[in-house]
Amino acid sequence: MGFDELLAQAARELAQPAGASLRFSTLEAIGQNRRDFVVECHKTWKKWHSKAIEEILVWEAFADREKIHPIGNMAIEYAAYNRAVWRRVNDAVIWSLMGQQRHVVKRLCLHRRRNALTESNPASVLQTLANINADPMSIAIWNDATSCVDIGDVTFVPDGMNPHPRFLELKEGKVNEDIVALLRIDIAEFDAKFSEFEKKYGKKGVAQFNRVRRQEVVADQALTLLHEGKGVDPVTGHQMTVVEVNVPLHSYNDELNSVLDNALKQRTAVTEVIDGCLWIYANADKTVSAHQARHDFSKLLHERLPSASLLLERKRPRWDADRVVCLSDSFFSPVALPIFLRGIDPNIIGAVGYGDLMFRVFLYVDWDAFSAIVVKEGGAFSWGSEKDARRARSRNPTLRPSVIGGRLANIEMGGVKLAITNPMRVQLLFDGLRPRIAKQIIELASRYGTSHEKLIVQLSN
Repeated sequence: MGFDELLAQAARELAQPAGASLRFSTLEAIGQNRRDFVVECHKTWKKWHSKAIEEILVWEAFADREKIHPIGNMAIEYAAYNRAVWRRVNDAVIWSLMGQQRHVVKRLCLHRRRNALTESNPASVLQTLANINADPMSIAIWNDATSCVDIGDVTFVPDGMNPHPRFLELKEGKVNEDIVALLRIDIAEFDAKFSEFEKKYGKKGVAQFNRVRRQEVVADQALTLLHEGKGVDPVTGHQMTVVEVNVPLHSYNDELNSVLDNALKQRTAVTEVIDGCLWIYANADKTVSAHQARHDFSKLLHERLPSASLLLERKRPRWDADRVVCLSDSFFSPVALPIFLRGIDPNIIGAVGYGDLMFRVFLYVDWDAFSAIVVKEGGAFSWGSEKDARRARSRNPTLRPSVIGGRLANIEMGGVKLAITNPMRVQLLFDGLRPRIAKQIIELASRYGTSHEKLIVQLSN
């Protein structure tokens, strides 16, 4: 089986983890057969989690060999790409466990650098996973093998009938056993016991204790926010409240599916524009290189969009959002909805990941057209100053607003100004939300813009 066929199979089963049985064909039927539904879902998720870990370890070994017997940068990049693809398979399982609620997954992602699985005692972790996953009603996912979960070592659901996730820390050795004991003792005894611990293990032991305690605090913050709808956000450290903006969402997944299907059938370039704003370009002509396909799309934009004229004339920095984006970049975006869950044909997903559309599907947002949508929906659109952009560039990359053509893009409503953020762009480019998402942003500004609380927005479907 080729890589594209394997990825298509993964997409097919992850999209319908309980299979096509009539017992699970409707919500009513699922309710009547819920226990069997949970067992079948767990079986599928465990299968692909195991396969994804296997693939990640294989490509880690490939990358290690490259250090000793180098082939070239392309080999290093291809190994990184493969690891990213299979981490996203695991991300699809996590998204499914979290009810495909984007705001929940975002709370689990601290954008930490991913170390090799081989550095995390894989034999011990895999044994723990096997022990937990032997129970059909429970499921455990190795967080280091995902790209979106940075809380704890393992995401653990003890009972799929009551799916409340927990985050387990897997600590081995005597020092970690003593740390766990310290964290569990009564506060009145803590000072004396901690002094004994410090004398026994020294500065390194204290540093390890502090790391574990920070991890527990972050996990507690995440769980409190998820279960209670308010609390400290572990990503920013700010007090947050979850709100729901009841404006229906619309996707362009059907249009994307059609573009990619036509490109594969016609073996040529196909272009589509969503809401007059979001450009999609796919080219399955194998006589044209992926690099040339990107150039051809940039040239098309140059001819059709005056605002995109600088795309060819001046290369944008990677941090600048005014550029052509490859759909394959979604495999490297930890907070994007995994492509396996977007309702796109599994065979097309296989082609995007490893087949004739690999690195050959491109997206571009026409921000001038987006501003027109904002105005049409009752808001105002404005560009910030270069000084605002420089200030944004100094912030944490995971939290700062998007810099677009060297400027910040702002949506205003009733005196409230909200900057376009990277998560908003991710939703446009990789979650499949139409540019009319501007309506949700305007609704947020009008309803909550004067609030002093920081908000986590849960958009309704």
